[in-house]
Amino acid sequence: MTTLTRRPLRRLTGMFLVVSALLMITATGAGADGVGPTNYRSEIRTVTPPTKGVEFKVIGSDAFLEVRAQPGVRVQIPGYDGEPYLKIDANSSVWRNRNSAATYVNESRSGRGGIPDNLETEPDWQRVGSDGVVAWHDHRIHWMTDEVPATDRSGLVSEWTIPIVVNGVETTVTGGLYRSSNIVPWPFVIAMILAVATFLLARRQVPRVVPLAVLIGSIAAVMATLAVRSVDPPGSGASSVPLALSVLAVACSALSFLPVKRPPIFHLAVTLGAGALLLGWMIGSIGAFWMPYVPSLGPNALTRMLVATTLGLAVGTIVTVLVDPRSVDPNPPEPRATG
Repeated sequence: MTTLTRRPLRRLTGMFLVVSALLMITATGAGADGVGPTNYRSEIRTVTPPTKGVEFKVIGSDAFLEVRAQPGVRVQIPGYDGEPYLKIDANSSVWRNRNSAATYVNESRSGRGGIPDNLETEPDWQRVGSDGVVAWHDHRIHWMTDEVPATDRSGLVSEWTIPIVVNGVETTVTGGLYRSSNIVPWPFVIAMILAVATFLLARRQVPRVVPLAVLIGSIAAVMATLAVRSVDPPGSGASSVPLALSVLAVACSALSFLPVKRPPIFHLAVTLGAGALLLGWMIGSIGAFWMPYVPSLGPNALTRMLVATTLGLAVGTIVTVLVDPRSVDPNPPEPRATG
């Protein structure tokens, strides 16, 4: 790759490092209000008295509490101070009170939403749905700090109680929050195996192994993102950054396969660009390596494998390219004959 001099390579490497750092900073809080890997699990134990036509469910291991009411059933959900917060009418319309402090506190899992100073006592109902389903970050069902809580032998952190009114009947939903220890990080081992395999195959000059590796890693990131985001309830506030990063990585890496001859520096740029995007994407998914709960569509093991594939192929690609920039050239020059 005689056209790839040290100066452009240094520039691309520097740009890669800067872009990777910026993407990691951007993605740090991405998806924080949606579901994601966690050590916590919240479960519903009892509904007293038993109700008909209403289903209560914890979504995302401990992220959301969902109420699903059939037509004809009326549900009132008070806020933390007993004020009107959410309600479902008999025609399945869902309403949220803009004068409830819970409306703002429950916007994020962290509960750090600012509460306006001018809230009034009279409810100000805003229609937020029409299917009889509502889900919210109820902070009684999940752990709110980074400090590891004390648990009993079963892993119980705390018990919780949530009052709800169903067809005028005061109903109590009770449950428990549990914490589990980290699992053996076997996906990380798989990721490193894939990284080493990518590097060794490239060193053996297997055709197009580097562009193909980063493309497969990008597709795995898209699949993992869709699997996790499918669990999020409507209006969850989950960030679109992870999906955007993974889709851009697919588009970027696919440029190496266009049926148009491009200079080697082009293939190097798009490969490093895709690698930077995948590193940024990994920020929100890294917990899948060791956290016991990975809320997603399908088996947890499959999502963990997709994340491991993304990291392994991304790292293998980046290391290979930085060690030998010629590995991205789809038409490497023939070695000169000696003798």
